[in-house]
Amino acid sequence: MAIFPALLFPKAQRQRRRLLALKAIWDGQTLAAVCRDQKVHRHSLERWIDLYLHGGFDALLAPGRRAVPQALSPRQRNFPHHILLHKLPANKTLATGLQTHTRPFP
Repeated sequence: MAIFPALLFPKAQRQRRRLLALKAIWDGQTLAAVCRDQKVHRHSLERWIDLYLHGGFDALLAPGRRAVPQALSPRQRNFPHHILLHKLPANKTLATGLQTHTRPFP
C-alpha cells in the first residue's frame, strides 16, 4: 500500500501548490488558467499573490491563521437545543420569559 507524501506532509504540499501557482503566473499564464490547472479558487490565488507581494516568501509560506476560538461555553452552545427539547412547544415560554410565536406556521 502506497502512502502519498501529501497525506504525510500536508503543510509541504500546501506550500508547493502555492509556489507552483506563483511560478505559473510568472511564466505568463493567466489567473484563470492557473486556477483551472491548480484547482484553486480565484480568490485564493489573489490572496496568495497579495501575501507574496506584501511579505515575500515568508508570508506566503507561513502557516495559516487559525479561527478565533469559540467564545461560548459548552452550556451556552447547548442552550438552544435545551429550549427546543424541553421548553417548546409544550408551554411556549422561553427560559427568559419571552413568549414564542403562537400563530401556526403556513
